[in-house]
Amino acid sequence: LENPEDSPIEEDKNKIILDNQILSAILVAGKHKGTTRDNQRGLMMITYDNEQHKYFLEGRTEPLSSVTEIASAICGLNTDYMASNEKIQLASARGTSIHNELADWFDPSFKEEQELSDDARPMAELFEKSEDFRVEQIVYNVERGYAGTADLIEIHGTTVKRIIDFKTMDKPKKKYCQIQLSLY
Repeated sequence: LENPEDSPIEEDKNKIILDNQILSAILVAGKHKGTTRDNQRGLMMITYDNEQHKYFLEGRTEPLSSVTEIASAICGLNTDYMASNEKIQLASARGTSIHNELADWFDPSFKEEQELSDDARPMAELFEKSEDFRVEQIVYNVERGYAGTADLIEIHGTTVKRIIDFKTMDKPKKKYCQIQLSLY
C-alpha cells in the first residue's frame, strides 16, 4: 500500500481484521439462520446462479450478499447507473473478454496452447503459470453472510499465497480493490 492510512484492513498476527465500517456493512448485508455442511470436508456448499448473479447457501432461498455488492456500497458506487450506462457496458464487455482469456491461460487444466490478445498479454506476463492456481474460485464467509468469486488464487498445500483479481479499467478504484481483496 502506498499509504497505510488509506487501508481498509489492518494486519494482526497474520489475521486480516476488517475495520468497523466494513464489518457493519457485512453484518447488515446478510444474516442466515442455521447452516448446512458437507460432512466429508466440513465445508458449506455454495452455488452461484449466473442468471441472477447471486450466491446461495445450499438449502436456502435467500441469496448471500456478494463481495461486489459490499465493496460497491462501502465505496458509494452506483451499480444501477453503472449497469445502464452504455460506455460502462462496452468497457465491461471488453473486461469480460480479457478476463475469460486470462482464466483459460492460468487454468492448470486448460492444456491447449493459446495466443493472448494485446490487451490480456501484459497481465498474463505478470505471473508465471502454476499448478497451484485456482481459477474462478468461489470464496465465502457464511458467518458474515457473503460470497464472491476470486479470479485467481494461488494455493501451496493448504496455504493461500496470493489472491489476484484482474482489473482492466484505466484507473481502478484503489479503495474498492483493497476492500474486494480483503473480503476474499
